[in-house]
Amino acid sequence: MPYISKEEIARKRKAIRAALPGFKVSVRSMDYSGIQVTLQEGPITMPVGDRGYEQVNHYYYREHYADRPDVVEVLDRIMAIAASDQRESFYDSDYGSVPNFYVRLSIGSWDRPYVVK
Repeated sequence: MPYISKEEIARKRKAIRAALPGFKVSVRSMDYSGIQVTLQEGPITMPVGDRGYEQVNHYYYREHYADRPDVVEVLDRIMAIAASDQRESFYDSDYGSVPNFYVRLSIGSWDRPYVVK
């Protein structure tokens, strides 16, 4: 069963914030089964469209934002820290490979759009 401790979330939060000076980042636990990283403010324009936020597919972001190397660099820094220590926990015949914890990444959120500062 996927699980990540509060201590591990706190350690990753500190490392992500240190790796991204100038950005305001929210790093939270998702029901003890994963980590939610949200970019809230930053010095570069992020591709969020009309809604002001975007959920990022962490398996596909390099291809999706290939025309924006600055965005890919920021997301690479986040993923290097957030997904560190992630591994296959077990293999399930219904769901396939199940990780030891999940990673969710977004730019802004539905109630707080991303802001360029």
